[in-house]
Amino acid sequence: MNIPFKLLQMRMDRLLELLGETEVFSSLENAELVQLARSMEFREFAPGKVLVQQHEMGEEFFILVEGSAQVVMQSELLRTERHVLTLQSGQSFGETS
Repeated sequence: MNIPFKLLQMRMDRLLELLGETEVFSSLENAELVQLARSMEFREFAPGKVLVQQHEMGEEFFILVEGSAQVVMQSELLRTERHVLTLQSGQSFGETS
């Protein structure tokens, strides 16, 4: 799929803004943020798609550029799910080590 350059530039500008506001990356210089942003990829997910599974080792770090993500905890004992919080655009989650 070809994405128009203008849209890519808008996404890159938004990503740089979000990276600078993300606690993990807030101490980086602008040139370092640009380098980091260039190594990242934009991905879209369908509503309801599970991105991270409870108790599984993760290898990815996500920054929500648009939309929201539900955080749900599962109780194996009770076999139930409980909504914990909703992450919004600009928030991040996933592996940080």
